[in-house]
Amino acid sequence: MRPLAERPFELSCERLYMRYLDSIDELNTGELAESLERDLRELKTVRVTGTGWLTREDFRSWLDPILVDLQRQGVRIVFDPPRPEA
Repeated sequence: MRPLAERPFELSCERLYMRYLDSIDELNTGELAESLERDLRELKTVRVTGTGWLTREDFRSWLDPILVDLQRQGVRIVFDPPRPEA
């Protein structure tokens, strides 16, 4: 059995978008971003699903820097299906 950090983790854009909307209402999108990055940075691979939600510019512009930071820390980001063009 592989350790959890080695298994691809599925990040659902649909579910994350709903959490993002809640965080806007509660004025804490920064806290959500910090929590997400903290939770994912020890993983080897994050599989981003439901990428159609990334056509929402506000959500995409909030999530992209988080994913870039994770990649810089060595986390492999896989979009399934491939991410839509901006």
